[in-house]
Amino acid sequence: MNTEINRMNIYTNLLKELKLKYTFKYFHDEKTENTILLRHDIHLQDIENGYKMIKVEKELDIKATYFVQYNIPQESSNVTYQEKYVKFINYCINNNIEVQPHISPISGAFHSDSSLSKNINDIEKVKKNYILNRVGNYDEFTIIDDFLEINKLNKSIIKYLNNYNKEWEEKFGFFPKGFSVHGDRTFPKIVDGLN
Repeated sequence: MNTEINRMNIYTNLLKELKLKYTFKYFHDEKTENTILLRHDIHLQDIENGYKMIKVEKELDIKATYFVQYNIPQESSNVTYQEKYVKFINYCINNNIEVQPHISPISGAFHSDSSLSKNINDIEKVKKNYILNRVGNYDEFTIIDDFLEINKLNKSIIKYLNNYNKEWEEKFGFFPKGFSVHGDRTFPKIVDGLN
C-alpha cells in the first residue's frame, strides 16, 4: 500500500512540474509548441491504477488519452475481463476522458482469418525471404518468397480493423479516432532486425 501511494505521489508531482511549462492535449487536439500528449495503455492489470491516474489528472486539469485493450482475441471469451474493460471505458466516456482502442491488428487478423500462413515463427525463413535495407533516408523492402502472403495479411488486417471499429462504435457510441498498437505474440520478434 505504501509503495502504491508513493508512486501516485511521484506521478502527481511530475505532472505538476510538467504543467508549469507545458500544455497537455488529447491526441486529436491541435498541437502547439510545448505540448504533451499523455497516453496510457490499459491492460486488465492496469485498470485499477487507471482510475487513480484519472483522479489525479482531473484534479490537476490535465488531459490524457486512455488506450484500452478491450475485446482482443486472446481475452474476448473471458466475460469478466470484458466487463471490467467496458466499465472502465464507460467511466472515461462519462467523465469526458479521451478513450480509444489498444489492440494488436496482426493477432486480430490471424484470429479472424484461419487461412493465413502459420509459418511466421520460422525466423530464419522470414529473414531470408523478407529483406529490409536502409537506402539513404528510406527503407527498401524486398520480398524473395512471399510465404507469409503479406498482401493477404494486410487485407485481413484491414477487415479486422473495420469490424473492430464497427463493434467499438456500436458498444460505446463513437468511432475510434486512432489506435494504440502493441507488439504481438503471434508475429515473430526479430531482435536483430530482418538483416
